[in-house]
Amino acid sequence: MTHDTDLLPPPDPVVPCCDTAAYSYGEQCTCWVAEYDQPQQPIMPGPPPVRRSMCRDCAYRTDSPERADIGGDPLDFTRATPFYCHQGVRSVARWRHPSGAVIEAPAGAYDPPQTPGVIYAADGRPEPLCAGWAASNGLPRTYEPAGGAS
Repeated sequence: MTHDTDLLPPPDPVVPCCDTAAYSYGEQCTCWVAEYDQPQQPIMPGPPPVRRSMCRDCAYRTDSPERADIGGDPLDFTRATPFYCHQGVRSVARWRHPSGAVIEAPAGAYDPPQTPGVIYAADGRPEPLCAGWAASNGLPRTYEPAGGAS
């Protein structure tokens, strides 16, 4: 799957491999193909559940890297902006170019399939909403966001 939003530079900026590389003067390329850490199973539509408790590396924990990046302040995701747990979501492991060039993806390059209001785990089920997000918004574990699954 090519990700136009993840435009990486072409392996050879002088000899363009695609129209995007030619028209961007060798700064972007759409030939890169993502390779994932695990296969994606077919999507099983449904509303996302809420995790019963925060995962071991929950972004809502006070010692999380996400909070450290913003000076320790709480994350600001409201009810209108659902925040999903990342446990079980597929990640990009690397991008491969038809020329054979490979770029390893950074940790946390999550790339789950999505429908409006729902992201999906690699096993195809709706990914649970973050327990920390739900607690910070005063939501019960049975909360379902408006719009739910399509």
